[in-house]
Amino acid sequence: MKLLIVPDKFKGTLTARAAANAIACGWRTVRPQDSIRLFPMTDGGDGFGAVFSSLLDARIQKVKTFDAAHRPINAHWWCDSKTAIIESATAIGLAKLPPGKFHPFTLDTSGLAAVIRAASQKEATRCLMGIGGSATNDGDLVWRGPWVGNF
Repeated sequence: MKLLIVPDKFKGTLTARAAANAIACGWRTVRPQDSIRLFPMTDGGDGFGAVFSSLLDARIQKVKTFDAAHRPINAHWWCDSKTAIIESATAIGLAKLPPGKFHPFTLDTSGLAAVIRAASQKEATRCLMGIGGSATNDGDLVWRGPWVGNF
């Protein structure tokens, strides 16, 4: 039998790759003769960058910005020679905030702008952006940089 394992992350416990490996390990103990391919997937939230960067062999980049509550953080994104990969959750993710400490009306997405700005300066010709897992959906960010119309 041929089997394709395509999991998303198990939030808070396993990355998509770790989940795929765990499922494959369990399967192989029962059916070692089967052909298994792993294809970690993402819904655009936490883990989006890791999944796509491994597919494109992109390297991690770091940038100073602030989270959805305007606290300073070091966020990251990935790039290869042509593609910037941005996961909004690395900068403004809900998982970066302590539970119950912030009111949604006090949070915004403007810290994501520094990540987009850093990626645009690498002169990538396309950008893949995962916008899931953010602490807000305020629509605060409007990017009018060189990528407009290039998607």
